[in-house]
Amino acid sequence: MLSRRYLFITGLIFSVFSEHILAADDWGLCRAPTFQFTDKPTSILDPVEIESQFMSRSGNDLIEFSGEVELSRSGQNIRADNLLINSLSHQLEANGQIIYEDMNYRLQMERLNLDTKDQTAIFRDVEFQLNLSHASGTADEIEKIDDARSRYRNILYTTCDPEDRDWHLKASELLIDEESGIGTARHATMYFKNVPFFYLPKFTFPLDDRRKTGILAPKYGSSENLGTTLVVPFYWNIAPQTDATITPVWYRKRGLQLNTENRYLFENHEGQLDLSYLDDDQLDSKRWMTKWQHRGDLGSDIKANILLQEVSDDLYFNDFSFLTTEDKLIKNLERHAIFSHNSTSWQSNLMLQDYQTLDPTLTADELPYSRLPRLTVNSQFQPLANNTQLELRNELVQFDREESVTGTRLNVVPSIAWPNSNSWSFFEPRLQYALTEYKIEDNEPDPNSISRYIPTFSLDSGLIFERLANAQRGWVQTLEPRLFYLYTPYQDQDEIPDFDTARLSQTLDNFFATNRFSGADRIGDANQFTVGLGSRMYSRLSGQEIMNFNLGQIYYLQDRRVSLSGVVDDSSKSDLIAEFSLIPNPGWRVSAKLVHGQEESSFTQKNLSVNYARRGIAANFEYFFTDQVLEQVAISTALPVGNHWALIAKVHQSLKFDEPVENLLGMAYESCCWGIKILVSETNDADFLVTDQAIYFEITFKGLSRAGQDVEGKLKNSITGYQPTF
Repeated sequence: MLSRRYLFITGLIFSVFSEHILAADDWGLCRAPTFQFTDKPTSILDPVEIESQFMSRSGNDLIEFSGEVELSRSGQNIRADNLLINSLSHQLEANGQIIYEDMNYRLQMERLNLDTKDQTAIFRDVEFQLNLSHASGTADEIEKIDDARSRYRNILYTTCDPEDRDWHLKASELLIDEESGIGTARHATMYFKNVPFFYLPKFTFPLDDRRKTGILAPKYGSSENLGTTLVVPFYWNIAPQTDATITPVWYRKRGLQLNTENRYLFENHEGQLDLSYLDDDQLDSKRWMTKWQHRGDLGSDIKANILLQEVSDDLYFNDFSFLTTEDKLIKNLERHAIFSHNSTSWQSNLMLQDYQTLDPTLTADELPYSRLPRLTVNSQFQPLANNTQLELRNELVQFDREESVTGTRLNVVPSIAWPNSNSWSFFEPRLQYALTEYKIEDNEPDPNSISRYIPTFSLDSGLIFERLANAQRGWVQTLEPRLFYLYTPYQDQDEIPDFDTARLSQTLDNFFATNRFSGADRIGDANQFTVGLGSRMYSRLSGQEIMNFNLGQIYYLQDRRVSLSGVVDDSSKSDLIAEFSLIPNPGWRVSAKLVHGQEESSFTQKNLSVNYARRGIAANFEYFFTDQVLEQVAISTALPVGNHWALIAKVHQSLKFDEPVENLLGMAYESCCWGIKILVSETNDADFLVTDQAIYFEITFKGLSRAGQDVEGKLKNSITGYQPTF
């Protein structure tokens, strides 16, 4: 029983040391250890056995074991030359070549002293190797101060192979405090290829998921627009419910920018406040950005969703967006506050919404209207007899815009439907009636009060045929014809302003919509059939879809007189749209879309993408064509070369303007314990007037930290199917 107590303390000491190594990385490039870790878990309830060549007793208190001493318990083992146990002073002392092993770690030391009464211990001249985190190193002394604290003197730590330490960290002292969840290192120096390159007299770090105030890993890079960039984030753990990241950013061509990210998380509310300020842009004036996002539960089933944001100037996102080009394309920056309430039958929303316009080329008529406010109350009642469904959609909205027609719109749309479906067919007639009232200001010479009442009838139907396409593989193919009829009588709506309405884009989904316009300012007259044909192939065993093909076209029985331009559409049928996707085997995906224009008698849109992503390889070919708008081709790949290297490349070219949209070229190198990524990019703005070139650099020390720019974020946004390897 006495030996069992000592072994438990020994295991406790080493577990304190090993639990606080960072999460394991991929160690497939490392050498196999020269010894085999046991796969047996430890248990303090199992009996302890002590074996030795010699044993002697001195009085009743002192027992000495010598000659190949071994203490073992399920999953744990200690070997030593000599072992001395003093039951009176509660001391255990081991000398000589001491080795401790279990499923997580292996330690070698010259001397071991344990006090079972105070539960303290000292280990001297220690070499350690950890299993899951592939960490190893040495320490002159390890001291267990109490149950929560342990101290390591002159420690060396690395995750490299012990025989080939490309990098290692040295510290004169390391204090682990489990109670506070903080580790403290003093006089820490980072070495790469035995060359010191980073020193801190003192730094602290978290041992677990508890947040810790301190400096985060710096980032740096370069771009033609901003010059050399240095980012040094500082994390501030303000309180359990709030924190902040304060980030000074130095741009060689712009100056010093200060960014703050403030987060809060309470029981019923959460949100984030982002602030950015550059006092004196060397190329312009003061630059700033504010953004507040909030989500909350106000009680009584009322939810709040708030987004407030503003920037100092129209070019802010163009200058300070790094990872994607999406922000650079923002023309109108939205701000809104939404309050919603949901019950079993009713859903209501109150929204306040406006915009900051960032595109100075937009005319007054092209600016979006503010909706201050917009109230919607919708309901879908429980099915009545014969599965009849009643729905009610209500909207009240006030539109406002400077130097424009403004007004209030009330739109009430009750509907009744009779859906019927089974495994091989569906059939759904629907009747709805739109009642709309307008109160308009500054609408001369048109009236200030307008009423509109328009019914709409639709009938959606389809069949589903199945056949076994491949009995051996269990592949099933379907044939799914669909017929949709829509009728809406004509009513003159030219006196109604266009507050929020646009013509729907031509997609297969929109071919089956009950209105060809978005918003409620126009309800299109219709007397038409939509004919669709689809086919799917899927695996009966896994449910995995292998092929999907859809074809659709609208056949018009009368001219469409309602429009936004005042021009009557007299075509007899819509464009023909075909969409196709194929997943022949894991990793591959082929997608295509063709739009054949009836007026042009040619293809007005052609999209093709071929994607492969598997086993670390990503390869993509993409082609986009829209008549009179764009023609672009993109080829990208992330290709491993051997075990250590990977090549990264992307060419995204506008064939219409003969200019690059985005070009990338980079490489990645990964060893057992570290890796590096370098990426050079060239991007153009939407008008191909401004080109920006940038260099991204990131280095990773596995099991410790990474520094540089977020190359991973850039690659995930730019290369479809890209998966990081480290």
